[in-house]
Amino acid sequence: MSGGKHLLLLAVFLHLARCQGQLQVSVTPPLKYIFVGDLLYLHCSVSSGTPVKWYKKDVEEKQTNNTWKIAVATPAHSGSYHCESNGQKSNNFLINVLNYEPRGSLTVKTGHPVMQTGNSVVLQLDHDDGLQGWLCWVSRGQTVKKIKLKLKDGDKSIAFQPNRLEVPETIFWCTDKEQNDRTNQQVIRTTGKAISLEMYPHPAITGESLTMKCLVWGTDRIKQVTFYDERGVIGNKTSSPLDLIEPATLSTEGKYKCDATFTYVANTGGPENHVVSDMQDVFVHEPPIRAVLEGDSCSCPDCTDDLTMSYRFYKKNGQTWARMESLKEGGSYACRAVMKYMRTAHSEPSFKNEDSSMSGIVIVILIVIGMAMALIGVVLWFHNKRRLRRIDGAIYEDVQMKQRGEGDAQYEELKLAGAKEGEYDTLNAETQGGKKKEGEYDVLNKEQMKEGVYNTLGAEGPSGGGEGGYEALKKDGKQEGVYNTLGAEGAAGGGEGGYEALKKAGKQEGVYHTLGKEGAAGGGEYEALKKEGVKGDDYQTIEVGGDAEGEG
Repeated sequence: MSGGKHLLLLAVFLHLARCQGQLQVSVTPPLKYIFVGDLLYLHCSVSSGTPVKWYKKDVEEKQTNNTWKIAVATPAHSGSYHCESNGQKSNNFLINVLNYEPRGSLTVKTGHPVMQTGNSVVLQLDHDDGLQGWLCWVSRGQTVKKIKLKLKDGDKSIAFQPNRLEVPETIFWCTDKEQNDRTNQQVIRTTGKAISLEMYPHPAITGESLTMKCLVWGTDRIKQVTFYDERGVIGNKTSSPLDLIEPATLSTEGKYKCDATFTYVANTGGPENHVVSDMQDVFVHEPPIRAVLEGDSCSCPDCTDDLTMSYRFYKKNGQTWARMESLKEGGSYACRAVMKYMRTAHSEPSFKNEDSSMSGIVIVILIVIGMAMALIGVVLWFHNKRRLRRIDGAIYEDVQMKQRGEGDAQYEELKLAGAKEGEYDTLNAETQGGKKKEGEYDVLNKEQMKEGVYNTLGAEGPSGGGEGGYEALKKDGKQEGVYNTLGAEGAAGGGEGGYEALKKAGKQEGVYHTLGKEGAAGGGEYEALKKEGVKGDDYQTIEVGGDAEGEG
């Protein structure tokens, strides 16, 4: 049956009861299942102001109004209720408060439990098994309306914003299409003042922390805050955070308020503001039945045996609990038992580092790595010890190269013993004593070489015709001061750009060649710079163009 039809029939029954002269008891919000912590209003069908007596299990209660408010339902509120007025007795109305939680969750995503009149909040609906066909409800006084949701297939969570808050108290909750499965309630109250006293959670649960905050709308420049209960001051704060946190007990229940001294950003030069909040009721109840978590096992010893249940695990994510797919995840986690239309409270949180099997694997890997590193260290120690034993003087020989065959490259061992002072072997491609091949290296022997004789490398073509060879630059047979220069192309024997002898003999002292850019003497060759005939510090410069007779 839809919610609208249900409310319509309820109104018809009340009307028929009044016409027949019999009193009726009804409840708002109209809930199929009542859970611990719910807010309920019992109504007796008499005019407002008419004296009423209320009875619970035929025992008279201290209630005289036609509406009885049960701020926080507990299992102790279970039983039959009826009212009497002017000698008339109503029907018996049965209430059964379940000591569990509903399976859905409704939280305030944006906003606070107390908002300024005319503002709004953003609520978030969550259900582990999906939201297909779900809708939400809002109760303002005795008026109940639907809130339609724009859901997609597979949605398990949705945020929505209801209409503005215009009445002192508004109750929100959500259900499935048949109103069997539902969420907890969210009660939002309003105030016309600039500050409000907020409590988290609301209602409070015994044994859990209760946070009270004094909030000022439009500024955080709060100089001082004082908290009060019905007996007087219970705390002062002069700096942020402006909280009063303590574990809740049954004695915590009562009325509270706060006052704050503050300034606004746009009025820093003006007088300070001092405002006292509205009085707020703090209700405390015992927690619903909890699951028990032991290691990786979840159970519910306090659950009745006739309930069919499964168990689910949750990981703490900030201030909320997210369902875990695997216990291999580390962190703070808990479990709960889940039944058809309800579930237990979370178990006491337990911290888990990581999966035990993963811990074992990590330990084995670390042991293997440690053993391998130790073995490598032993091998290196013996290897270095053997090397030190082979050392004669300062000679090291790490790798033996195989003897080359005909045409193969070969490395020659560098031996200090037996070598003459100042003599070294360079890398030689031929076997010692053999004939040198083209492109191979010569042994540079200090004793066999004459003083002043060196080899220079030609760009192309050796002096003897072999490609890439060396050309001897000998001091013997040349006059002192004669050297060969390297041309860009060709050998010393004459191609263009070959070597040109720069001879000191036969030339006067101080004669040198300079390089002309174009059209120099001999075409691209060197131009003589003669000291003779030049005065003082006069020299010839390189011309940009023309011959050697250009501007000096």
